[in-house]
Amino acid sequence: MVTEDATLNVISGADTYGVKIQPKLRTAITENNLVRFATPKGLFRLTTNDIDWNADNISNYGISFSCIEVV
Repeated sequence: MVTEDATLNVISGADTYGVKIQPKLRTAITENNLVRFATPKGLFRLTTNDIDWNADNISNYGISFSCIEVV
């Protein structure tokens, strides 16, 4: 998940963008390396069985739950 707005970096006349993500990568990469993600997936599980939901008078629904990545 991207946690901040992208920042523009101009390297040798080429525009590139940097983004901060969460959770962090498990392996550090060196600066100025390009990382491409193709159909990324994750495996998660609920931390508790508590799942909250609500609805308002114009039928906007919300749901919340807590989960962690399975490593």
